[in-house]
Amino acid sequence: MLLALAVMMSILVAPPAAHAAPTPSASLCDHSWSGLVPHNSLEDIRAGYFTGPPFERYRVAVGGDVDWTLDPYHSLSWRMWLDTLGWAGPLIDSYDRTGNRTDLALAMAYARDYVRDQPMSAETPDRPVLQQTARRLQFLGCLYERDPKPWISEAMAGTVDFLAANWAGLYNHGLDQDHAIVMAGCVLGRDDWIELGRKRLSTILPVSIDGEGATNEQSTAYARYTYLRWLAAARTIRTCGLPPLPGLAERLEKNHAFIAHATKPDGLVAPIGDTYPTDKGHQPAAALSLSGAWVKNGWAFGRSSWNAKDDPSHFSLRFGPARELHGHPDHGSVTLYANGSPVITEPGSIGYTSPLRVWFQRSPEAKNVLMVGNNSCSVSRRADLESGTRSRWRDRYVVRTPHCNGVVARRTVAYTRATGSLLVDDFTSRQKKAQTRQQLWHLVPGTKVSVHRSHQYRTTVKLTMPNGSTARLVTTSIRRGASARAATKYATARTTLVKAKRSLRAAVRADASAATKKARKAKVKKATARVRKTRLAAKRLEDRSALRVSVVTGRTNPYQGWVSAGSGKAVPAPVVIVSQSAKATNLRTTIAPE
Repeated sequence: MLLALAVMMSILVAPPAAHAAPTPSASLCDHSWSGLVPHNSLEDIRAGYFTGPPFERYRVAVGGDVDWTLDPYHSLSWRMWLDTLGWAGPLIDSYDRTGNRTDLALAMAYARDYVRDQPMSAETPDRPVLQQTARRLQFLGCLYERDPKPWISEAMAGTVDFLAANWAGLYNHGLDQDHAIVMAGCVLGRDDWIELGRKRLSTILPVSIDGEGATNEQSTAYARYTYLRWLAAARTIRTCGLPPLPGLAERLEKNHAFIAHATKPDGLVAPIGDTYPTDKGHQPAAALSLSGAWVKNGWAFGRSSWNAKDDPSHFSLRFGPARELHGHPDHGSVTLYANGSPVITEPGSIGYTSPLRVWFQRSPEAKNVLMVGNNSCSVSRRADLESGTRSRWRDRYVVRTPHCNGVVARRTVAYTRATGSLLVDDFTSRQKKAQTRQQLWHLVPGTKVSVHRSHQYRTTVKLTMPNGSTARLVTTSIRRGASARAATKYATARTTLVKAKRSLRAAVRADASAATKKARKAKVKKATARVRKTRLAAKRLEDRSALRVSVVTGRTNPYQGWVSAGSGKAVPAPVVIVSQSAKATNLRTTIAPE
């Protein structure tokens, strides 16, 4: 009923085209079908089966009648993929190749069944119905191109009216919606739809890809996804015979470079935000620099070479706006790749329905960050880049992150191209009471970890990656403020005592006069007293405990030591936690590939 009303209203109020609509030069159908083609064979689709990765195939239809309420895997992702109708796309491809009208009729039946069974309403609690509206509109447009039946145009009109009133906003869902509206306008010759879609695409563009070329999605995988969706929108606009979207080509060029910088030497993007470990990146464009910072949206990347034969290293750093969209609480987090393997990694994304989702997406413990207490106050705040310098040899950045109770943390990250090493220096403002501070370092599954302690304020951790390469993670606790000054006075007093004793021994060996020996004994006595006094002062002003190093793998209560192996799949992986109770932090860690 709601769909029928929407269709009726669209017929009553929609203005006729003011002039001849653009004539498409070719089909406007996007045959990517949401990436579902490799998982859904023609034989399965004809038999009523649907496969939504990573799950097994499941029978959802008998003839053209689909049970859209099915949720066999209790997975929002599975239901969303089902609701796209894209899984039936190979039926349209088959018709295009062979003229098989039976396949086209089945695709029609699936779509008509959806239109009949799933009326659209903004009040529906059924998220798949709402979130996949744009993909269904494109599927309907593809059908109309091949068999322009009235029920399809009516359903398209109702869908456009719904999208006009229920815009997803300035991110990838809004992009998909408005691209679909332009496509529908071209298919049905509706200039008003084309104008609406282009206007909203022009609004999204400078936010989706900022002036530096970075994504607003806070995810490397979604950076590439939106890049591909903008390319698809540009093709639709071009095929429709419309003028290019102003500024799109320039921003796409910058965005391609951004994604290339985010791509590790193994061809996969650094697993930042909602990103799977197998998500691919971009090959470099010509004449790209070795590093760059995208300040507005908070990214920095660097590498030692673009030539794979050089066995290059690569690092990443996150800062910038508060967490949103597909981002994680990763301010200050770094990754490092060297000698053909990730050394320090991010756990990435496990999808949207796993019980572990909250830990992967919302917990700072799942990132390579400095934890002050439970880090609760830093999760949703902005982290500013205070300084950044880049040269042929080295990149250096300072990121400022606010924490609870007025504490401010500054993380200095320095990457050296020649060695592939990463220096991470954490410093926080002073508190009245000591609090636990932790540096977390997430490793890839199968990494062997060996902990060695030089002394209570210096630890060395040897890492052996699954490919046999090694690295050392050396952490030193450095005193600051009054504590550091007291330690300096104590060290100076000890040096003075050593010199006084050496002078006395020299006098004894030289058989100096009694007066000389007496004077030098007095200096030794005075220096000894000074050492006792400064040692007590240094001990009293000591505001830190000894460093503690723990290695956690696959813990479930509380969760720690996991990385993603794809949608719905988590695998145990070691995380090195260097902790200390202190009033102020100064932990300096060097990660040195060997």
